[in-house]
Amino acid sequence: MSNNWQSIDTAPKNEQIIGLYYSGGIECIRKIWYLSAEEAVTFGQGPEDEGWWSMRSSVGDEMVKPTHWLPIPPFPKQ
Repeated sequence: MSNNWQSIDTAPKNEQIIGLYYSGGIECIRKIWYLSAEEAVTFGQGPEDEGWWSMRSSVGDEMVKPTHWLPIPPFPKQ
């Protein structure tokens, strides 16, 4: 696993937990997903809603515009 920030273009577009960097600073997002244009339409949104989304609170999600990502190691076993 690399310890170097990588371009967001290379980020996994699945439900893997990753660290993201965007203009707001470094933030580890608890839940992040990539919504394709086709998926956006399927969920009742427009194709312009394609992109990275984050669960920010129990009442809403927000689109984020990360520029870099970093793999997060597995959580420790208890």
